[in-house]
Amino acid sequence: MGETRIEHGGGRSGTVWLAAFASPKLRHLASSGIGAVFWLLFAYANIRASIESHRVIGAGVGVLGLLAALLFLVRRPPRQVSTRTLDWLVAFAGTFGASLLRPGGSNPGWVDPLGLTLQGVGIALGVCGYLTLRRSLGLVPAHRGLVTSGVYRVVRHPLYASYVVAELGYLVQSPRLWNLLVLLFVWVCQIIRIASEERLLRADPEYRSYSQRTCWRLLPGVW
Repeated sequence: MGETRIEHGGGRSGTVWLAAFASPKLRHLASSGIGAVFWLLFAYANIRASIESHRVIGAGVGVLGLLAALLFLVRRPPRQVSTRTLDWLVAFAGTFGASLLRPGGSNPGWVDPLGLTLQGVGIALGVCGYLTLRRSLGLVPAHRGLVTSGVYRVVRHPLYASYVVAELGYLVQSPRLWNLLVLLFVWVCQIIRIASEERLLRADPEYRSYSQRTCWRLLPGVW
């Protein structure tokens, strides 16, 4: 009789725990917390690389990571989110793959200002994108309400554009084969990521209308 009572209590506790875990609110809080941790690790890796190399390289991207971590903690729950495994993999690889970049490589000293300028432009664009997106920030393809103001009037994916510009600046400063291969992989992931996000959002007539008004995805006049 005692064993039955214990087993029954444990089963009920397990059911309650599973029900709580299945709660959309709890899932949202858990995913936001995990995302914030990933962004903090990304920021740490880039800022540490900048300090160890004694060069202003990667630090700005690290600061963007800190801002993203903060926004992840206050982001709004999604109306819809992708459940495709590939979408999740390319989202994480495209976002955090740049943490594998390493300073180094021989380059003439005059290219350092060019690299810093590109990183500065990328960081400024990223800050504008984050401050416009605010609580709609996400990682995997999801619908948290459309944002069509600010830099989103120019291109549909300004945050990804900011990553590309800043990462290109990093490559100019540290022209290593390793860095080139990392960025080629990251940029391919970002292209796949853009396609998967738009596939999910096209179900919304408002997004289709926005796509017609803002025809460029990443770079005006190119794509």
